[in-house]
Amino acid sequence: MPKDHEMSPSDAELTAQIRTSQSTEPVDELYRRHKPAVLSYALACCRDPHTAEDLVSEAFTRTLQAVRSGTGGPEAAWRPYLLTVVRRTAADWAGTERRTELSPDFEQWLGRGSKVPEEESSEERILRLEDSSLVLRAFRSLPERWQAVLWHTAVEEESAARVGVLLGVSASGVNSLAARAREGLREAYLTAHVESGSDTDECRHYSSLLGAAVRRVGRRANKDLERHLASCERCRGALIELTYLNERLGSVLPAGVLLWGGSAYIAARLAEAGAGATGALAPGALHGSLPHDGGTGLWGWAKGAPLASGAVAGSIVAAVGLGVLVVPLDGGDDDGGSSPSVVQHEPTMTIFEPQTPVTLTATPSASSPTGRSDPRPRPSGEKPGKPGQPDPGPNGLTPLHLRGDQNLGSPQTPSGTVPLSSPEGANYDGTPHEQLTFVANGINGSYDGGSTQFDLFVDADEYIANGPQMRISYDLTGNGTWDRVETYRYYETDDAPGFEHYTDIRGLKSSSGSLGDMVQGKIKVEVWSAIGPGPNTLGVGDTSLIWIPFD
Repeated sequence: MPKDHEMSPSDAELTAQIRTSQSTEPVDELYRRHKPAVLSYALACCRDPHTAEDLVSEAFTRTLQAVRSGTGGPEAAWRPYLLTVVRRTAADWAGTERRTELSPDFEQWLGRGSKVPEEESSEERILRLEDSSLVLRAFRSLPERWQAVLWHTAVEEESAARVGVLLGVSASGVNSLAARAREGLREAYLTAHVESGSDTDECRHYSSLLGAAVRRVGRRANKDLERHLASCERCRGALIELTYLNERLGSVLPAGVLLWGGSAYIAARLAEAGAGATGALAPGALHGSLPHDGGTGLWGWAKGAPLASGAVAGSIVAAVGLGVLVVPLDGGDDDGGSSPSVVQHEPTMTIFEPQTPVTLTATPSASSPTGRSDPRPRPSGEKPGKPGQPDPGPNGLTPLHLRGDQNLGSPQTPSGTVPLSSPEGANYDGTPHEQLTFVANGINGSYDGGSTQFDLFVDADEYIANGPQMRISYDLTGNGTWDRVETYRYYETDDAPGFEHYTDIRGLKSSSGSLGDMVQGKIKVEVWSAIGPGPNTLGVGDTSLIWIPFD
């Protein structure tokens, strides 16, 4: 029997239909999918249901105008976009005669806290609040598919099968995408934190260790980071908010994205679900303690201090008062156990061995009509072990493993590790030094317009803040000239046991040239230690891999 996502177009496909045709069917379908949720939020903003219906209609109209004009609008993340438009539209109404139709609570929130209330308009206040929310800035910086999967799994608590319909992927693909998106949100939050103020070099150095601390709950404390937190209020606040973002995503995300009424929205959605709702909801979830080290040291900051973000803190307190009890997603089953497990069908991929000219081809998998899925990042801290099949590339990209023979290709048995030489305190940021080089030759493939993605297993053992770094070079015709070179920002590792994931989420440090079709081309991957006091270890064989944007 066909899967649901094979019978129904995704939100992104419906968006494309709106832009290319005058048919009302895609509009009607998007309205059917999202109107109940949008109305739930609008009711919290208005005094009566009639006004809420008007607010919903206005929000959809504005969104459709942006989509059809090509000037903006959502692609895949319709739900959070529409909810934001509802809040902005209500703020616009506050400056007109319709302000009397808005709820007193919304009016009070909109007018509170302005330093110059006589001069600052509602629109200016909204823009200022949006810019000050690190959670919102981080969320908006993510790809829309990541925004959508986070919202629908963590906030709405919808089943993986249902979310798969909206995204056009299988249920198991939803779980994979959600795990990757959660890691991306953490990284994006840290980036927003660093960019939000005049941080010192010390703050920038320790910012990445904040993310490592949140991921490594229960590990031994990092004394250097603790000393920095003791004297830096901004980084303490970032750790607290990042901790809640990691552990209470279902509560923090609506508070940070909506800015107002996040807890009311959750309560309304749960009320709609009724007594038969399923998912990861459990009594007492928000009352549980955060992971900590007994109330002292690093986790003492996160457990004992108030939240840095008033919006997030207010939402969590209000949610507890309303009995809104949300359990955060784990890195494993992001479906919350509400649907049967689904076996991931791997696409069969013709992968080249080193020095062997081939043409990249793929056969669609049984779980997806297009054969496109998302990578399945292994849990943070897992050491390379048993060999596995090539991971299906994100959006159809082709996976190439970093092999122990320093070639790129199919996964190698058995998996293993190779050392990266210590920079011994020197700085080689952006400049390969005693690098490991992995090469593939004779590549024929059509460029699909995407970008490189990767997931490298790295470990610094007991050394603090080592920085492994990667550069990938493309020779499109095999003539010895590198047509495209991409150097990625290094990844500050922690000192806890186990491997971490260094991924393309870190972003480009520099790039040159451009990509195109490959004819007898060549790819070179270089990995080295850019900074740090000690050596790093890199997983090879069937663990570390890149995805190249060629069909």
